[in-house]
Amino acid sequence: MVRALLSLALAVVLSAGAAAQTTWYVDPASGNNTNTGTSAGDAFLSITHALSQGALASGDTIVLNGGIYNANNGTNGSGNLAETFPLQVPSGVSLVAGSVFSEPVIDGATTGGNSSFLLTLSEDISAITEIAGITFENCGNAIWSFPASNSIRGLVIDSCTFRNFTGAAIELALRGGLATDSFVVANCTLTGSSAFAGIQVVASDATVLDGGSIQDCTVAGCGIGIDVFTEFNGTIDRDFLIARNTVSGFTTAGIQLRAFVGDSTNTATVRGNIILGDGVGASNEAGLSVRAENTLGAGSPSVVDGLIAFNDFSRSNVNIKLETTGGAAGSTRVESVFAGNLIRNAVEYGVQVLSFINDGGMAPDFGGKVGGSANAGRNTFENPTATWEVGLDPEGDISGPIAMAENFWLDGLNPQTRTELVGPVNYPSFLPILSNNLIGSLSRAVIQAGQAEVITIALSAGRFVVQVDETFVADVLAAVGEFGQYKSFEIVGPDGNIEIEPIDLQLVAVNGTELSFNLPGLAAGNYTINFTNPGFQQLVSLGLRVTSGGGGGGGGGGGCVVATAAHGDYNAPEVRILREFRDRYLLPHASGRQAVRAYYQHGGPVAVWIAQRDWAKSATRAALAVPTGIAWTLLHWNPGQRLLAAVLLLGASFSMFRRRA
Repeated sequence: MVRALLSLALAVVLSAGAAAQTTWYVDPASGNNTNTGTSAGDAFLSITHALSQGALASGDTIVLNGGIYNANNGTNGSGNLAETFPLQVPSGVSLVAGSVFSEPVIDGATTGGNSSFLLTLSEDISAITEIAGITFENCGNAIWSFPASNSIRGLVIDSCTFRNFTGAAIELALRGGLATDSFVVANCTLTGSSAFAGIQVVASDATVLDGGSIQDCTVAGCGIGIDVFTEFNGTIDRDFLIARNTVSGFTTAGIQLRAFVGDSTNTATVRGNIILGDGVGASNEAGLSVRAENTLGAGSPSVVDGLIAFNDFSRSNVNIKLETTGGAAGSTRVESVFAGNLIRNAVEYGVQVLSFINDGGMAPDFGGKVGGSANAGRNTFENPTATWEVGLDPEGDISGPIAMAENFWLDGLNPQTRTELVGPVNYPSFLPILSNNLIGSLSRAVIQAGQAEVITIALSAGRFVVQVDETFVADVLAAVGEFGQYKSFEIVGPDGNIEIEPIDLQLVAVNGTELSFNLPGLAAGNYTINFTNPGFQQLVSLGLRVTSGGGGGGGGGGGCVVATAAHGDYNAPEVRILREFRDRYLLPHASGRQAVRAYYQHGGPVAVWIAQRDWAKSATRAALAVPTGIAWTLLHWNPGQRLLAAVLLLGASFSMFRRRA
């Protein structure tokens, strides 16, 4: 028992992070800048004062109690107004909310108007610097790397809210010339007031942004929702993700990828986003804008070669706009790859292609491009009220036909009848057009209850799922996660509820027409497997019968199978906590995925056995109470709180060890 407690304490220490040193506290209601700031009951009044501490060091955390932080929320020990904007955050120092139930609000409103900037970053964010759970409002820019960051590879902005900003809520300029850089913005809500952009990122001056993400955010009320571009020898690699965001209420572009001026390359991945226009048809509104612009010569080209996959673009004047402009022949290239996207309900164009340069390098790959990606295609064009599905307007020149083979078209129509050609340009290469009929079969339609099985679905209707290779996606789970957004794969249990999520199944793409998955042990009953073609609303439903000689059982079939069996509900709070812990702490790592795979391989029969015995359910719930509590702690406590808990747990462990000795 003592050994187990010591191991558990060590795990908590490691999860807290070795950099966690001092936790500082700020309270805008009851704090005082003459306090020590080292406990919640002795908190500072202002963030400005906390950031000015000479003892502040990398690894420290500043915990903000709920309330309003602005220039008018009291006086500090010197009689000055509490907050002075912009707040300067050094590398390795985190600002986090003290509680999910009490919102800290950094408010830029003053008697003279809103502050231009609320928070600026150190020029070198090389250590983990987390900004989490905070609301920013009434400003030009909320978070700004000024004048330009040498590095922000330690920056994490998580679960923050941005309101009533007019510039860019988050503006990150990377001009340090590093060969590797990254950051993460996740789970944020950004609502502008006729703002320029929600999030703007630029890689310049030989900087390479080769990782990180903007993911799971909601953006509204901005000219451009998410603007990511390169300039002056800057590079953004394919491993930088713009994923699972929802963008609406934009006037220029939901997401914009640009390469601008001089030997710059933007190959960012845009995956699983929902981009929703207003359906009115403002002339310059585009769901996705892909633009290569260059005023220099062909020796310094601007290239946009991003991967655009499994997104939902709808209701914009132009759902996808591709453009080359501004330079000499050979100075720009648009070669982005499009796979499995929904392109629907546009006002004027589903896709519009514009080239203002002779030999402008306009060569996107929507499928079937000679020498192009094997993964391109399977996009759905469904724009019945739009003026055109596709528009080609080359004021300069488009070299050769645009590749648009292996896609789905509204009602199986001939896409040439819905294509606008302006000037001397060829129709896109549409053939082959994929079938609208989806037919499927299971490798096994009857299996035994409680037995883990490998099942393969074979489908016909052209290629239906990505062929996994290093050029498209290295991690199968990452691809499967995007499918799940459109309910492309689900297993429905005997009670009509969805039993298993795609990520629980360890899906593996066998080839272009088959999908195999490890199915955990299920209780007896009749199940339905539903598959929707990613990028197209085709549905096939396949029956799966689970039989058992010993009678049926009541356990759940998906998620954390043992916990589901113990609690009798896939959506029980305890099961959701364990599922979230798995997704955040285990699945991102290879060793964690191996552990999860082993769990599902061996946990199914155990879960069925537990589900059939009330005493076993009670005992399992009791056994899972401590792991569930630890999981909740790791998910919700800040690093300082976790470190304190680890110290207390270590103390208790050594105390028990001494007593036994």
